[in-house]
Amino acid sequence: FVVTNQRSDDGDTDRFNLWYSDTQLFRADCTTPNPPVQGDSNRCPTSASWTNYQTGAHWDAGDLEFDTAVSVDACPMIYSTDGGVHTNTVGGSGCHAPTWQRSNVGLHALWAWAMDGADQAGDTGEDLLFGTQDNGTFAATNGGASPPTWTNPRCCDTFDTLADPAWQLGTTCCFGSGRFNRLELAGPGYTGASEINQYPTGTIPGFTFASRLAQFDADSVALITSTGLNVTTDIKSGSIVWTSLGQPAGSNPCGVWAADDGGTPVFYLQSGQCTGAGNDQVWLYTGTAAGGTWTRIDNNDGLSGGLGIFAADPNDSDRLYASNLDPVTGPQMVFSTNGGTTWDNDPELDDLMIGYGDFLYQNQRGPKTFRGGAGASFTGYPQPSMLAYDPADGDTIVAGGVDSGIFYTADGGQNWARLNDPDNGAVHLPRPRHAYFDHEPAGTVNVYIATQGRGMWRVTLAVPIADANGPYITNEGTSVALDGSGSTDPSGAA
Repeated sequence: FVVTNQRSDDGDTDRFNLWYSDTQLFRADCTTPNPPVQGDSNRCPTSASWTNYQTGAHWDAGDLEFDTAVSVDACPMIYSTDGGVHTNTVGGSGCHAPTWQRSNVGLHALWAWAMDGADQAGDTGEDLLFGTQDNGTFAATNGGASPPTWTNPRCCDTFDTLADPAWQLGTTCCFGSGRFNRLELAGPGYTGASEINQYPTGTIPGFTFASRLAQFDADSVALITSTGLNVTTDIKSGSIVWTSLGQPAGSNPCGVWAADDGGTPVFYLQSGQCTGAGNDQVWLYTGTAAGGTWTRIDNNDGLSGGLGIFAADPNDSDRLYASNLDPVTGPQMVFSTNGGTTWDNDPELDDLMIGYGDFLYQNQRGPKTFRGGAGASFTGYPQPSMLAYDPADGDTIVAGGVDSGIFYTADGGQNWARLNDPDNGAVHLPRPRHAYFDHEPAGTVNVYIATQGRGMWRVTLAVPIADANGPYITNEGTSVALDGSGSTDPSGAA
């Protein structure tokens, strides 16, 4: 934008400020002679005389507003950017050299690329970590509180997070030089974050919802780059050693999951968009030794069209859930109990995904993805947007739809329940993308949900109290906005 602000005249000239911004905010002091002379010199100085007034604000500008109660020397008051809305903290005559502070009240339209957590002792002592578009990395060490106490140690785009009780990882961009997407190692609460000391070959992808990081042992981490899958057994080492497992020929790695097969790690590599809207391939790799075999599983047992969203049980590599985006028959939810050798449809979850007919499984108009390439369009999107297994209980799974809500099973998918109703519930969480689970206090399951544009939420489910022969008593749960922008809603969970 370009805006002007009238200043007090000095008698011989018409004095004004010219404000300009694209990624950052600049101001120049300008004058117009009185009377103006045709063909006279520039009203404003050369580019070398412009001053940057971006201090305290996020980059990528939206608009600048001045005090509407003042016609001359009005202070710049509000500055909006991709990072939110900022207010000027400098008053009086010095306000024209603003320092900005981002508002933390009102609308919280955070776009989450990633979320993870790590269990800590106590009902409130939970490590939470999530990464957002434009607003950076957020961390809390009291995730069970209402709301948690958040810190925002990193700006910009954080595409992935991974939390362990002893350490945390995050991939963050963007920088003026060097790597576009960098991997940082930090302590709980994302304290002391610093860039890792050794990278594998290739670059770390960004702008996808799938995980680029997966943990498969105490300090063992898998990381995807443009050259494929890489593993290390000591992410905390003073000199990290990476083993390259390569990638399938012609693939475009964008997501990785780690699962266990009797003590042997199994990795599932998603290739393609990793936005939920692409016809992605999924490949399997067993073990951590280089030179192994990649086996494709998304086209087995009659599946066609590839997979959209995908999840693997971290404690049982045979158990998988996915959305199949068949171009002829349309989307469907599928699962496997043998590592993708065979697949079965889940019609109950299909019904929930479309709200029993309220929503199209694949619409023809709507934002598909903005990742770029052939998939970037406004030509519609499939409904499935989230799948996640509970690492502490593989029978507990959550799924989500762009418009249709969040769904929960406690018996491995035999029976599903809707956790929020977009038609009748006070809380609706569209575009859920990530989930994390905690089992404190005893008798409850906390499901943390990260959305694309609706903030972060915690749904607390009370484990049913049941006699062998009935009657069965269900304890009502609650849903809570973790960013403090919403109220507790006991109708949001069952």
